[in-house]
Amino acid sequence: MIRPLDLLPGESLGPFALGSTLFSVLNLLRSQRTAYPSAKLVWDDEASSPTLNCGARSTDYIDLQAPSASEIYLILTSPPLALLFEPLSQRLARIEVTGEARSWVAYRGQALREGRGDEEEDVVKTVRRVMGPTYNSGPESGEGEEVLGYPGVAFSVARRADDGSSLARIILTPLPTPPNIPVGQAWLHPVLPDSPAVAEGDLSLVEVKLDSHRKPSSVSLHFHSGEGTPTPPVVLRIGATTSEDLMCDLGSPVRTFWKEDDRMSIHGSRSSVDPALQRAASLLSHLPSPELTLSSSTANPYFVSHPHLGLTFLLHPTKHILLKIILHSNLPGEINFGRTSRCRWELVDSGGERRSSLDPFSSIAELLASRSSAETIGSRSIPGADDLLNVNSGAGSRVGSVDSNRSGSPASTGSKVGGKKGRGRTVEIEVFRPSSTTPENEVERPMVLDRAADGGEGPVKGKTTEIHGFPGIALEVTGSSDIETVWLF
Repeated sequence: MIRPLDLLPGESLGPFALGSTLFSVLNLLRSQRTAYPSAKLVWDDEASSPTLNCGARSTDYIDLQAPSASEIYLILTSPPLALLFEPLSQRLARIEVTGEARSWVAYRGQALREGRGDEEEDVVKTVRRVMGPTYNSGPESGEGEEVLGYPGVAFSVARRADDGSSLARIILTPLPTPPNIPVGQAWLHPVLPDSPAVAEGDLSLVEVKLDSHRKPSSVSLHFHSGEGTPTPPVVLRIGATTSEDLMCDLGSPVRTFWKEDDRMSIHGSRSSVDPALQRAASLLSHLPSPELTLSSSTANPYFVSHPHLGLTFLLHPTKHILLKIILHSNLPGEINFGRTSRCRWELVDSGGERRSSLDPFSSIAELLASRSSAETIGSRSIPGADDLLNVNSGAGSRVGSVDSNRSGSPASTGSKVGGKKGRGRTVEIEVFRPSSTTPENEVERPMVLDRAADGGEGPVKGKTTEIHGFPGIALEVTGSSDIETVWLF
């Protein structure tokens, strides 16, 4: 006999708390595979606009079919649950109990249904006995169904021919209910508060401030504070923040690993390229300057990963200063989906103009490229890291180094949670812009990234993405114009 899951209206069902991130729920399932042997992730690949349930601002120009705008369902077969995560924050907004087994649901120690057949049970009487009086929500969409609505929970009841009733489903939604919506109808409009209690300490937003040349000057991490005193942001600066700073502000990383992939070094060897092919090659990769080539005696830098925050950092191997920051969007349908939390971010230029992770690539590129093409930008070096990386962003050049890493706990559609792990691979990508000699009417071509090519245990399917480089920033863009990954350096 399965121990009943405690029902807390507006809060949780057993271990599943409203407001939890998709990543934390997936980790729960992975750690309790016996209790939850099978799960499936479902979303809409043709969603056309985000569901603005958390006070998010309007995004008038999002008109592409984008999985990032889709709600995400996590379907469990045993127990029979359907968990709904809202698209913008990927937090649990509704818990729906389906199927026929209800004996494991309890409220204040009382089971909502005993282990008897439907023909012996009048669920309406049972619910009213356990939960007390409530409002009738009126007929449901299904014929012969009605809903008993309580604050934070609703019971869909199916009437039988013998005037009895059976429980069709239980729906948990967050509290408080939205304004101007009756309690009996609140289950139709699940809305999470801006900062749920369960989110306290979680990353809320990453604010990337740009200087007058549209390059990152500082990165502020804003955290949920719950109902307590607002938490001051953590400010990071590339070339200045140390590994000790990260440890003090963010805690110990979940994973630390060395960068071992140097496949992109092929683009750094000018002598290996036939002069007749240099122009064609420059359209694809724009070969780097010699100072970007690492010495064979230089130790490899290392990554520290905080997947629950959606962040990965690259640190200098000996000086332990911050070299790069990687922001993960955790987009449905991408190969890395389910391996991190979604990191929401905003780019803010010196004039206060903003672009966010909700905006399409074309709008973000317009902000980043509006000045870089018309100004001469001098040499940019990272203090204390001159022996490892020197980015020269001279007139007409756009130079960047991008690190993409894959962790090893995929969560794929239709697969059992906690299945076979893919082999981690760190990809080093050099992103360049055409030099000042490139014809003005020539379109800058991005690099193509195929994460599926890294393989793993069993077949790996996925679409290619494009890497677009700007001064100090590189963006991984999907076919739907969503930003999958942001590299800051």
